[in-house]
Formats: sequence, structure tokens, C-alpha cells
Amino acid sequence: MTNIKPTNLTQTPLSSEEVVKVLPWTDGVIDNIGHDPDSLYVELFWLPIIGPSCLWLLKRLGMWLAKNPKGYEIELKLLAKEIGLIGGNGTGQPLKRSMSRCTDFGIIHMGPNNCMFVRNKFPELPPRLVSRLSYRLKIAHEKFSGVSSNTTDAKPNAKLSIAENKSNNNSTNGLNNPDGKNSNSAVLGEGTTDCRDNDNHSSDVVLETYMGS
Repeated sequence: MTNIKPTNLTQTPLSSEEVVKVLPWTDGVIDNIGHDPDSLYVELFWLPIIGPSCLWLLKRLGMWLAKNPKGYEIELKLLAKEIGLIGGNGTGQPLKRSMSRCTDFGIIHMGPNNCMFVRNKFPELPPRLVSRLSYRLKIAHEKFSGVSSNTTDAKPNAKLSIAENKSNNNSTNGLNNPDGKNSNSAVLGEGTTDCRDNDNHSSDVVLETYMGS
């Protein structure tokens, strides 16, 4: 399958066509220091941010990419049925909403020719998203990353709008879109630190902190 890449950084609107080409979003930074979709980090800290529908979508797409690293085609309606995101009228609108949400957080990139690029790994949560976590998850994340989240001053209902993320897209953060250019995603631009050792050695500490909070 030809690896068709986007021609610019603008997110292409989701197509109404039934079949999409799923391709790996290769990123030398995140692929090296990020977190696997099945990791404890993603389940504890990304799940409350993107929601279960998005996480299961990304797990399923990633599972198939592991078997088909050059990419594959998938019928959206079939995918929606298989992960429980089929609408009451038989459409795949719930699936498309989840796909759109994943693009908002920079984990999926919709390109031309009905191509969908999917990240292999998740970055560490930036501080503005950490602020949305529950109090005990903030404490657990602080244990994991070694970076203070100012939990003593954290507001339980701190909100972050997608519009706020997009309004901060003026500074280059060094992450790459599938076309090899720098991404300006404010969602992924902060807190991109090397956590490879943390995933291997801090899981017990994080779970103990979380369960005991």
C-alpha cells in the first residue's frame, strides 16, 4: 500500500466515505519516549482526558497496525460495530466523533485521500491536561513524572477547552506531523519528557499512591 502523506498541517475534515486507510504516524520523538496504548500510564492518565471510546478506538487501530505496519484499509461501519460505537440509527457517527476528538488531542491526523495517521505511542500529559485529573491522579502523576503538579492549589473542577488548546498553537514545540514538519499542537507541546524508565520501574509506586490516596 502506498504511504500517502498529508500535504500540509491542516486537519482534513473527516470524510463521509466508508473506508479509510490507516497508516502509522511515525514520530521520532514520541516513538522513542512515549507510552504504549496498553501501558498503565495511558490507562490512568490519558483515559480520563480522552475518554474510553477514544482509548478503545486507538487500542484497536494500534493492534491492527502492529500486524500490518505498512498500513491497512478498514470499513468505518464495521469498525464501529466491533468496538461498540455504532449509532442507534445504524450509522457510525459515534465513531466519527471519537475520531474527531482524537485529532483534537493530536493522536490521530486526518490527511487527504481518506488517510488516517495514528500515533504508535502517547506522549506524557502536559501540565494543562494534568490539571484536569482528579486529586489522587494528580498525586500519582507527580510520583510518576517527578514533576510537581501544584496539587495543593489544584481546583477539582479545573476546565480546559479545545479552543484554548488551539489558541496556543503559535509556538513550535518540536513534535512532528506525518508530513515531517513541526507540529504546533498545544496539547502535546508541553511535558514531553523521557519516561521510558518510569514505565518499567514506577508502576508499583504509582499504583500504591493511586490506590492509597
